[in-house]
Amino acid sequence: MPKWLFLIVQLLKDELRNEQRHYEHFLLQGHAILDKTDPDSSDAELVSRRLEDVNVTWDRLAGWL
Repeated sequence: MPKWLFLIVQLLKDELRNEQRHYEHFLLQGHAILDKTDPDSSDAELVSRRLEDVNVTWDRLAGWL
């Protein structure tokens, strides 16, 4: 791997690590919303979908790095 590419990957890993706190906060807030929402409501479905989308994207990014 060229040195410049290695540096970019390191930068992206650092950025992901720095955003971990925001990611975890987002998940906590999403689950708090779900706890207060009727599980069969369209709102709960929307929040669940968003949480799943963010989880999948986060895991994909972390896997690439």
